[in-house]
Amino acid sequence: MDVMGAVREISTLLLPEACLACGAKTFRALCAACLQHFDDSPTAVWLEGVPCLGWDDHDGRIRVVIRAVKDERRTAELGLLRAHANRLAVVARRLLDVDDALWVALPSSAAARRRRGFCLAERAFDRCGESVREDVLWPVRGLRDQRTLGAAARRRNLTAALYADHSAVDGRQVVLIDDVMTTGATMRAARAAVLASGGDVVGMLVLARTPRALTVG
Repeated sequence: MDVMGAVREISTLLLPEACLACGAKTFRALCAACLQHFDDSPTAVWLEGVPCLGWDDHDGRIRVVIRAVKDERRTAELGLLRAHANRLAVVARRLLDVDDALWVALPSSAAARRRRGFCLAERAFDRCGESVREDVLWPVRGLRDQRTLGAAARRRNLTAALYADHSAVDGRQVVLIDDVMTTGATMRAARAAVLASGGDVVGMLVLARTPRALTVG
């Protein structure tokens, strides 16, 4: 935990602050009502015939915690996301054929990685009992920040934009991992890269799916 994160954690124990999701006064990042949403069971949608397990984040309660960790350096909230990821990994091992699979985190843009200094997908799943690789998928050209783009622009931004390490994925079953799925464009691009390098994507895991992601097929 960095110094600012430690100071924030101590001050939260002494003084109430606004819930990240609803603004109610609380002594934690989320109030009790918002925290209950993290107790829901993950569900599956299908993306190009591959099951994508995660949580439907209709009201943004999960995404607001993700943004706090990624962009506001609220490292104290990482534990909540790790617990979330661990539950997802348990369900994945039970429902998917992932015993010998390679777990691969989707890459951020170079600018986002430099700004944050870490990959949240890898960090959130780093205690789930699987070895999550963040060095398998690489952008082959500069990518714009997906958060600023609409659905069509996201697809264009990611067309033939990722490369999968052939030596890592060839002949392997692969589970793709990301923090947020908005339209599915990044997952589609990652799957295409894995297939092009001889791998087979057997599952996808995300901490949060936006309402737009619920229509993927």
